[in-house]
This record gives sequence, structure tokens and C-alpha cells, in this order.
Amino acid sequence: MKLTVLTSEMNEEKRISLITQFKQDNTFIRDISLTKDEVYVCFINSDYPIQAFSKQGRLTRCIIHKDMLNKVWYFCMDQQLNIILADRGCSQVKIFSNEGKLISKFGKEGSVPGEFTNLRGIAVYDVFTIVTVDRKDHNRLQAFSYL
Repeated sequence: MKLTVLTSEMNEEKRISLITQFKQDNTFIRDISLTKDEVYVCFINSDYPIQAFSKQGRLTRCIIHKDMLNKVWYFCMDQQLNIILADRGCSQVKIFSNEGKLISKFGKEGSVPGEFTNLRGIAVYDVFTIVTVDRKDHNRLQAFSYL
């Protein structure tokens, strides 16, 4: 699998090519996040759904094993480079350190504030605010303070 990422400048010098190898034929990329030094990728059907690559395209580390997650399709990074995941399979938001240690989790199945029916997006707003999108509940947005 080859993924080419262009930065906002969109020129050849900023192009990043990630070359990955997987045992499963049905592994594909679901989401991506760029930091100053690394490219973080969320893979579907991989033993390590969250992986980090150098800006030169080399795999630097596999961060979170699939046993710690249920069905992750969306993630983001905060200013401390914590990884914040929308785990649709268990209707939870999970926060991991950059080394893959679970820091916090919240949420459960339901339709009242603080609960989720189908997490479809996640973002960090401001310094310590997470915003989620819950698709089955009329694209409901919720904001949570954390850490």
C-alpha cells in the first residue's frame, strides 16, 4: 500500500510517501493526522490500527493494538500529541498517550447528553475541549472538557 501526503504548500519537496505492508488484503486507511514531525494513520483491519510514520515515510512505531479498540474510524491529536479516538463499536471516546497508554475514556450507548449512538467524527477545539459528531442522532454535536 502506498499513501502520498502533500502538505498545505502542495509542492514536490513536501510530498510524503508511506509504504506499508499488511498480511490482510482488506486493510485500508480510514483517517490521517499530521504533526510537525510525524504522520499518524488510522488503518481498518490491521493489528495496529494507529501507526506513526516519519516525514520520510518510514514506520516509526505501532501505537495502539486492536485489542484496546472496538471499531475506530476517526481520531485526532491534541496539543500534547495525545491520540483521541471515536470508538464507534463501544460508543466511547478514548484518549491515549502518544506511546499508546490509555489515559481516559468516556461515553456509552444512548441518546442523552454524554452518550452516543453512532460516533462519526471527533476533533479537538481550543486547548482541552473535544467535539464529537453523532450521526444517527441527527448529526448531534457534543463538546466535552477533558484532562
